[in-house]
Amino acid sequence: MGEGAFRPRRGLNSAVFDAVMVGIARRLASDSRPNPTALAEAYHRLVQSQDFKEVSIDARQITAATNVRERLRLATAAFADL
Repeated sequence: MGEGAFRPRRGLNSAVFDAVMVGIARRLASDSRPNPTALAEAYHRLVQSQDFKEVSIDARQITAATNVRERLRLATAAFADL
């Protein structure tokens, strides 16, 4: 995913890291290993998605339950069909 993985701005973004790891873990639990290239492409689409940015990068309340649930839902969906 590159050197800037989980760093949409400056430092490590724990909300992005957490959501992506949950999404990938759920994908791995349901099937075989995804193609690494497809995984990286899905990651980049996810972090560039406006919906994901609103609940993980730009949110005023990153830890609000509604934001956590939504970013986990978006990340799970991003990796589900790989």
